[in-house]
Order: sequence, then structure tokens, then C-alpha cells
Amino acid sequence: MPRALIAGCGYVGEALATRLERGGWEVWRLARSVREQERSLVGDLTVRSTLVDLPPGLDAVVHAAGPGGRDEAAYR
Repeated sequence: MPRALIAGCGYVGEALATRLERGGWEVWRLARSVREQERSLVGDLTVRSTLVDLPPGLDAVVHAAGPGGRDEAAYR
């Protein structure tokens, strides 16, 4: 079974996760906040220490993270 990590599992990432799971993939969801789904991980892509427990042996990693806010600084 192929394995994927979606880093930034908001609206777009969740839609992709659902499609991949329907296609037989094992999917981990990485988000800044706790999620209800199975194989959910909490972490912030800008804070290395929160990314130490990522699953090994992934076949794909998708970066779908949005900014942490809606101002210019968050997009940088």
C-alpha cells in the first residue's frame, strides 16, 4: 500500500487525502491543530522540533500548507 503525508491538511489537503484513501493509499495528515481523522499529526512546518515524529517510508509528500495568517508577513 502506498503511503503519503499531506503537510498542511486544510480544505485542499483534506480533499486530496480523501481521494488518496479511496484509491488505496495510507495517508497521514499534518496540521497545526488537532484533527479528528485517523493518522493525524500536529506540527508546524516553520518549527523543526514539531516535525520529529513524521512517519518513515513515505512514497509521497504533498506540501499544501497555507500561511499562518492573512497579512503580508504570514505569506513571507
